[in-house]
Amino acid sequence: MISEFDQSVQPHDRRTVVEVDQSLVIRMQEFLETVVGQFVEDEPRTFIYGFAVEVARDFKLSVYFNSPEGYESLPNQLREESPRFYEPLSDDEIRAHVGKWFLEQWEYDLYEYNTSKEVRALNKETSETFAEKSDKDKAYQEYHQTVQQAFDLVLRSQIFESLSKTSDFEARLVKEDDPTQATGGSNLFGE
Repeated sequence: MISEFDQSVQPHDRRTVVEVDQSLVIRMQEFLETVVGQFVEDEPRTFIYGFAVEVARDFKLSVYFNSPEGYESLPNQLREESPRFYEPLSDDEIRAHVGKWFLEQWEYDLYEYNTSKEVRALNKETSETFAEKSDKDKAYQEYHQTVQQAFDLVLRSQIFESLSKTSDFEARLVKEDDPTQATGGSNLFGE
């Protein structure tokens, strides 16, 4: 299932459409599909409820997966990291506080680092291409639309279909450091 957030940023909903370089879409798609493929290879029996691609201000993508077991272990992880704050709270209170989409605590965070240097280089090269543009506002618009197109293609890919997904599975595209991630993401284009 694609979350409402993802549906809200489909190309036909954008106020400003910027021409995107399809070769960059393909490179991003290749990067994301390779990361997903690596996860499928590494964790063939792991069912996931969430797949997230985080879009950074430096034009890089980060990839996250979480399982129900990862979500269940969240209270203990947080108590270990911040005992003063989380120790007095019950497991249910902690889960309610942070939500299922608190990416920094996902079981499989920054999964792109589990791939080869060549795969990570695709992410770096793409980010450098956008960073070199002189008109930063236009660069961010083009970047966001390029990412959205690549994300949409990945969601329809055979490798994505091979992920073991829970019945409540969702895929989301989120902005880096966006506090609304935990409650459903945000519209990348500020609309």
